[in-house]
Amino acid sequence: MLLWMISRRFARSLRADGFARFTSIVATLSISLGFIALCVSQSILAGYVEIIQTTAQRFGMYVTVQSSAGFQLGDARPLQKSIEKIPGVTSTRPVLRQETLVRHASAIDGAVITGLDSAMVADVFSPVVIEGTARPDGGVLIGSGLRDRLAASVGDTLTLITRTAEGDRPAISRQTIRGVFKSGIATYDDHVLLTGIGHARNILRSGPTQSSSVMITCTGDEVIPLIRQHVAATYRDRISVLTYRDHLASIWNWIELQRQPIPVILSLIAIVSVFTVVSSLILAIVAKTRSMAILSTLGMAWWRIAAIVGLRALTTTIIGLTLGAFVSLTFIGIQRTWKPISLDGGIYYVSYLPVGFDPWIIVTSGLLILAVSMIASIVPMLIVARLRPASALRFR
Repeated sequence: MLLWMISRRFARSLRADGFARFTSIVATLSISLGFIALCVSQSILAGYVEIIQTTAQRFGMYVTVQSSAGFQLGDARPLQKSIEKIPGVTSTRPVLRQETLVRHASAIDGAVITGLDSAMVADVFSPVVIEGTARPDGGVLIGSGLRDRLAASVGDTLTLITRTAEGDRPAISRQTIRGVFKSGIATYDDHVLLTGIGHARNILRSGPTQSSSVMITCTGDEVIPLIRQHVAATYRDRISVLTYRDHLASIWNWIELQRQPIPVILSLIAIVSVFTVVSSLILAIVAKTRSMAILSTLGMAWWRIAAIVGLRALTTTIIGLTLGAFVSLTFIGIQRTWKPISLDGGIYYVSYLPVGFDPWIIVTSGLLILAVSMIASIVPMLIVARLRPASALRFR
């Protein structure tokens, strides 16, 4: 308690010194900026992983089983029953995908019509539908990027030109736009038409059990090796298992490329910012050399005087971390809610800056900077410990 009281009085007296006050403010802001850089960069990487997993689940591509040659599966019910016996698999659903040409007025573009379970579409796409409804109801949901290129809107009619499931003749149909979705990943928003799987079969004039892949819901990634092993043993090379990392390999490889150097570089920035605390402490020691010498003369042990310096380093770092945490959490909350920062989907794969909220990132980043700050404060603490009262109090 005595050390804490003396440390606070030293801090108050330093506020009267304009230069010392300035260095203290700079040290606090440096800690805050280093913490913000470290937290935000890690949150952005976590946001990319989150949006990839969420989008892959929405479009039935988290874990899929499909033909190795890229052909239609036909009746997937036997395959579904076989996979559902694997421990850890909770459910399976058929998925139907087919490339198509889409025409609206004078605009024509390529797209992929995707048929999913109707109840699933209405449930999981509600948060990302920006216009209209999440229920296809005999129509289609269109990605926001594709909608913009076609200059279409909810209620308009699209002409779909595709091949049938057998592939021997074209299929032409007219579909009404029921809603517009924006998942955030440009690959889907620019090319996907979404509808119920039953309606997709009607569009493609296929049989009532036709599917192109089977979507698997499981308890976690640890089940995927068991699924691969089972499929390989049962179907040899005719059937393959793909995860969201395989479907979005380019994005995932880009994330892995950024995941390793960015935290290291920004950790170095945070470490450099810590040394401003050391500079601030050394300036404080210079300003309070005579006061510390007096304390030593009055009998205070050297380690207690050094602890006063350590307490100042601790309080400066904690104030900086608190300010940095407030700014980081505010930024993450605003970006996750309103998404004011947009990106070029063709370059960054997503249409807005994704950020994830992971308390563990905040905690680990704060502990890292706090630990480095306290280690760096050992130098000024040693300077105080080596202070000689006779030299500090000599007449000048």
